[in-house]
Amino acid sequence: IIAVPMLWITAFRCREVVKIPESQPKVTMAQRIQSFRSRPILIIIIAFLFHGFVYYGRAAIYPYYFRYFCGDAGMSVQFGVVMGIANVVGTLIAPSIHKILRHKGKAMFLEVLLFSVPTLLVYWFPPTTQLFAFYALSFLSGVGMGAYMAMLYSMTPDAIDYSYYKSGVSASGFLYAFTSFMCKVGGALAPAIISITNNALGYVPNAVQNASVLGGINSMMSIVPGVVALIYAVLMLAYPISDNRYNEIKLELAKRQGTY
Repeated sequence: IIAVPMLWITAFRCREVVKIPESQPKVTMAQRIQSFRSRPILIIIIAFLFHGFVYYGRAAIYPYYFRYFCGDAGMSVQFGVVMGIANVVGTLIAPSIHKILRHKGKAMFLEVLLFSVPTLLVYWFPPTTQLFAFYALSFLSGVGMGAYMAMLYSMTPDAIDYSYYKSGVSASGFLYAFTSFMCKVGGALAPAIISITNNALGYVPNAVQNASVLGGINSMMSIVPGVVALIYAVLMLAYPISDNRYNEIKLELAKRQGTY
């Protein structure tokens, strides 16, 4: 219901036309590795690692949180609807934030901050005692996540162009694949850490959990992703490509390729 219209909107609004050259020089593995020698692409790679950790980590803790901490597994459905709507809102407002700041790194900083602060506050406003505050904070964090996800994926081609501009090596496919891989690395680490932590605290499946397990579950739903996201947000301040700078890079690349 939500995803299909979003895909159609993206397809119809996308105006970029990529001209594929008839022949391209072969890129060696050494040249591909050289393409990492670029601060923007390194920041994007680390950002995808953090994003995978936060996104998939929270997805992994949801069943534990609502079933054991809240005592109502059915709340996960309501929570998913709220977050889904919030993500769409965030995706829609992300271009406006970027338009105001004219710098994707700064826009990303604010958007990740919008996710991290409400997520941290959820620790002190759980649905068991503060239902309205919990959903209000969750909605805000969902808006932040939707916005920063849209911005992160829009920053990736900019960083890849910057790497090409600096190194002279076109390794777009390799770099796109590597950013996706790092997201999956983060997505694998977080659930593994959750499982190890729960076991260490004394988690027993399908039973009443002890206070340590419940406290750990609450922290992994709020404090842990919130703190990781704060680090993530600060990292975005080091992203060096403003809109003006990117326009200069595009112009220079067009001259090199003889399309200017």
